[in-house]
Amino acid sequence: MSLRVFSISGAATLQGERRFGRRHFGVPYGGPWDRESHLLANALLGNSLSELALELPMYGGVFIAEETIRVALVGGNGPVSVNGTTASSNSTFTLHKGDRLEIDAYSEGSIAYLAASGGWSGDPAANVKRNDILVSNERTVQGNATAQHLSRPPQSLATGKIRATHGPQFDTGLWTEDPMSVLAERNRVGTRLSGKPSIGFQEITSEPACIGAIQVTPKGEWIVIGPDGPTIGGYPKVGVVIEADLARVSQLRENQSLSFQLLTAEEALLESERQQNETNSLASLIRTSAQRP
Repeated sequence: MSLRVFSISGAATLQGERRFGRRHFGVPYGGPWDRESHLLANALLGNSLSELALELPMYGGVFIAEETIRVALVGGNGPVSVNGTTASSNSTFTLHKGDRLEIDAYSEGSIAYLAASGGWSGDPAANVKRNDILVSNERTVQGNATAQHLSRPPQSLATGKIRATHGPQFDTGLWTEDPMSVLAERNRVGTRLSGKPSIGFQEITSEPACIGAIQVTPKGEWIVIGPDGPTIGGYPKVGVVIEADLARVSQLRENQSLSFQLLTAEEALLESERQQNETNSLASLIRTSAQRP
């Protein structure tokens, strides 16, 4: 079962599980930037929750079915159509040979996941570009399968303060909860935010940095490290976005205003466990429902 990429914008990649065990060699974890949307896209199709899905940046793409195939689209919201007829995101589609799936630029959020029944075949983190053929691991598809929908959008699209806990250089006095805005320089490596201009200070000796670490540059800009970000950093790390809110960082848009809210390490751990359990339970329920005949 396959889908041809007719057009695509930005750096689209296949993403599955995070890759642990090599960070001490300088290799980042990678994996889905918005883990919640990735899980839910696979769940809607009854897939294993770790199957590869296509991470689509905010300008979407156009795809042509080479054969009958079932796909699910979850995450950033924008106009979606099949053969010119409006369709819903956060749901599954059955495409027949020659059908044209168009995903326009998102009006809400910044990335979405296009999953295939059985998962996409390929290498994790592989770039996907125009004229590529995406092949699913499923060999037969029921052409009349019932469409599945999410009952609510992913929580990663929620607005409000981004929660963080202390970083190793929190006591430098650089931390602020004043509003900032998202700058154009953002990708899976990091998200750059406006801050206090020209605050000036000396860099520190490079030290390990984790996903979600918030670094402050000498210009006063803040950088939130993403899933493909550096494993060390020489800017002060004043905070760390809690695991529960990392997916929300992935959905930020240029010029969007945001501010941070400080939690204790204990509060951050409890909230991240609560959110992870809730997401995993929801994904398991949806997956079980999707697998019923």
